[in-house]
Amino acid sequence: MGNKYEEALKNYKYDAGENILNRIKSSNNEKEQLDIINMIILWKINRRAIIDSGTIKELMDIKTINLDNLEENKDKLKKCFNDLISSKGIQLAMASTILHFYNPNTFPIIDQRAYRELRSEEMSQNIKKGEALLMYNNLFILQKNCFNFIILTKIPIIYIFILINMI
Repeated sequence: MGNKYEEALKNYKYDAGENILNRIKSSNNEKEQLDIINMIILWKINRRAIIDSGTIKELMDIKTINLDNLEENKDKLKKCFNDLISSKGIQLAMASTILHFYNPNTFPIIDQRAYRELRSEEMSQNIKKGEALLMYNNLFILQKNCFNFIILTKIPIIYIFILINMI
């Protein structure tokens, strides 16, 4: 007798967002990029946000940032990140999701549910820009320094980040 949840899971297909990733890679058109961002937001929370064209251009510029050139692109990333979380309808978790889709190998997604479970408290929806950037920046440093550990253990980086911040 098989597990009931395994049978139930067969009825669902996981969508890793491959269509979104392919569209990002193939387009440099601003209108198309706005459509993609709305698609990401709908994928995550089923509502729309308002993002200006300058922020869209910044997102298109961060595609080449990686853990090796992060330091030299820190100001560019800081501006993009702050502009994202200043946009109507976008908070820390959504900003991290958008950054992730634009550069999945570099930018992790901050999961509010994981945060809540590990910290036994809600992630503040009113995190100030500087605090949000510091939190995300610390996540980058952790990701870079713990990359081999994460590959070996397959523990998502956000869990490690939250555990370290609990200490």
